[in-house]
Amino acid sequence: MKLITLTLAASLWLGAPFASAQVTTYANRSDFLSKVSVNYSDNFETYTTFAVSSITLGPITYSNPDGQLWFLDSTVDWDAAYLNTGYLEWQNPGTMTLTLDHPYNAIGFDFGQFRGQVMPFTALIDGKTEVDSTSADSAFTFLGIISDTPFTSITLSADLYPVLDNLVLGSTSSAPTGAVPEPSTYGLVGAFALAAIVAVRRKRAIAR
Repeated sequence: MKLITLTLAASLWLGAPFASAQVTTYANRSDFLSKVSVNYSDNFETYTTFAVSSITLGPITYSNPDGQLWFLDSTVDWDAAYLNTGYLEWQNPGTMTLTLDHPYNAIGFDFGQFRGQVMPFTALIDGKTEVDSTSADSAFTFLGIISDTPFTSITLSADLYPVLDNLVLGSTSSAPTGAVPEPSTYGLVGAFALAAIVAVRRKRAIAR
């Protein structure tokens, strides 16, 4: 009984902090917005072209410490044809982190590539939950994410000149159910449980 209790306690202790949040993703903006109360939005229309490595706009701090964030307006004429309004582009490297001023559990945005190319990209929520998608050919791809756990950061990564537009942050009264831990969590739980079994057996052997 002691062995079972110890193993169960180890599993519960390890499972909580390492498990990913469960997310529901949306490829359609209207479907996403029907589930979310929008708290903040930015279409990047009010900025003239400039470059920085970090900037705070509303509740979001955008950062790319080793590269540049480019806020581009409609006067730029060497980008893809569909990029005819203001947007945010980042580069060198193609990784940008959005740090939020307080927790939200929903974010949505249009994602593309500066020259209109098809390109995979990754969204990493609070450094734990990964969502993968791909930009369309000469068009934006919408990605909406609703998490069962509020988050305060999201890191967007892609290879070459990714762009972001029409971002919204929000909240929802309901969240996905039935979260499944990451495979790495199972490994940690198993390793800790095995260590617990060995420790108890050694203790019994010494007592004899």
